[in-house]
Amino acid sequence: MFTSGVTYFKVAADAFAYRGRDSGLQFRVTRPATRAHRIQYSGEKLKFASVLFDLAGTLTVPMPPMDPDEPWRRYVEALAGENAEDQLSRLREAEMEAFRAGRDEQRSFTFGKVLELAGIPWTPEGVAAYRGAWEPYTRVPPETVAVLAALQSAGVPMGLLSNTIWPVEWHREALVRDGVDHFFTATVFSSELAVAKPHPDAFRALLARLGDPPAQECLFVGDRAFEDVSGAAAVGMSTALLPDSSVATQHRVAAPVEPTYRVASLAGLLDIVDH
Repeated sequence: MFTSGVTYFKVAADAFAYRGRDSGLQFRVTRPATRAHRIQYSGEKLKFASVLFDLAGTLTVPMPPMDPDEPWRRYVEALAGENAEDQLSRLREAEMEAFRAGRDEQRSFTFGKVLELAGIPWTPEGVAAYRGAWEPYTRVPPETVAVLAALQSAGVPMGLLSNTIWPVEWHREALVRDGVDHFFTATVFSSELAVAKPHPDAFRALLARLGDPPAQECLFVGDRAFEDVSGAAAVGMSTALLPDSSVATQHRVAAPVEPTYRVASLAGLLDIVDH
């Protein structure tokens, strides 16, 4: 279990129990009883002023990449119109245009813009079907909650920066659903900006919402070398890179950059943040 003391917050050697603040869900996570992690926080300066996270693939449940056509296929099926394959093809190409805009120009894109490019109407039925396809991939698992809770209890401010075409409210609803929204002092989603990671302005936008802590005193955690590591390093942040097993092959972009740290899982952050 997690236990707090006068000078440290102890991360589970045996198990962790957590009740989502708004969701009413209770999790219990069994962990190897090897040793405890401790984060100093009483009267001592922490190693980082803030720990900042990517969202998808970093904080969400680790799952193999989904067939990229599946959410759009469901959207088209909900339209119940003719020429479904043509509509799907146009949506697929419009989404790839959004990806290329971020990769080549570091320009943000939106869900509405994808539909506009494809010439497909926005409908509540289509949106519900599309989001339903993605729902299992948006869950924040209990082991992630455990790490976030440990960092918060150690007094580490946290922020969230995500590349996404989705409206901000979709992500906020998911964070509230899983009871993790309160962990983050600030959140930034590229769909509300003109730019996307790895553009420096995306990282600066998050720093500004955090009250402008020095970038050199921040740690950015992500699962993509191009978007997360190269972008964060360019503004002076330390970086931690997770495995990119959840990233679809067509969305992987090589980057000639070495992260400050490599971690096999989020639990490895506790050793990094520790003194």
